[in-house]
Amino acid sequence: MKSKSPDMDELFSAACDGRADQAQMERLEHELAQDLEVRDDYLAYVDLHASLVDDCIGVDADNIVDFPQRSGKLRTRQVLVATGAGIAAALVFGLVFWISTQRGIDDPGYIAIVTNADGALWEGDDASVMVGSALRPGMVELCEGRVEIELDSGVHIAMEGPARFELINEKHGMLHQGKLSANVPPEGIGFTVDTPSMAVVDLGTEFGLNVNQSASEVHVFDGEVEAILNSEPSMVPSKELITTNVTRRVERSEGHFEAVAFNPDRFTKPPDTLQGVTRVSGGIRVLRTEPETVRKGTFQHNYILLFR
Repeated sequence: MKSKSPDMDELFSAACDGRADQAQMERLEHELAQDLEVRDDYLAYVDLHASLVDDCIGVDADNIVDFPQRSGKLRTRQVLVATGAGIAAALVFGLVFWISTQRGIDDPGYIAIVTNADGALWEGDDASVMVGSALRPGMVELCEGRVEIELDSGVHIAMEGPARFELINEKHGMLHQGKLSANVPPEGIGFTVDTPSMAVVDLGTEFGLNVNQSASEVHVFDGEVEAILNSEPSMVPSKELITTNVTRRVERSEGHFEAVAFNPDRFTKPPDTLQGVTRVSGGIRVLRTEPETVRKGTFQHNYILLFR
């Protein structure tokens, strides 16, 4: 492995400050693609540069690099440094960064990860959640906006606020309020979502749920689900198989299935593929949008995050 050239720091500086010309950018791309040591040095330089910019925000705005800001309310201070599409290509599809080496945390309690967000405003302890954040079992409360979540079972969920969704495990959750749609791959069959009025068990499908104070609705976009009415323990549960383009509604006060108009346009559906990647395995998670920061210590989980 070759050592870093004496002028490499100046090349890093020019790229981060936006002063680099085409020839310099091409050279940087080449060095990053060929030399792991240069790549490590570059990441360390970018982290230091981003830290200084972050610390100086509000002091002298005229001398601060104007990093593009993210839209929506799911926002932390922006510290990403972009150096051109070529470098992204040289770093293999995007930036794959090694979370496990940042703090050495191996927490098996995480069961899902946020892969996308649009105007998301979280409630309470969830306020720091961002794209790339991992989730443990527990309540996810979204005040407004939209998020996409991938469970370790491979199930993709899109949730619209206001919504309250309880993650029980990677194959089971409860929607207390709001809208949720799920895309379930073959390995996720059996994924179950409870509502106050019924339980919905996936049998290989894509479906949506809408829960309000008076009723729960299930819309099957593709495939089929088994819907089970909530009942007293001593009673035999009432079940119904619901297939493509069919909707069933259950009023909390009535306790029986009612046919209503199928209306898929009421839901935002999660993608069945992400960024053209049809399937990943192990600890890799594909993000539909890039995290707002990749500084060391931001993420305390061992997923490998892949994004453009």
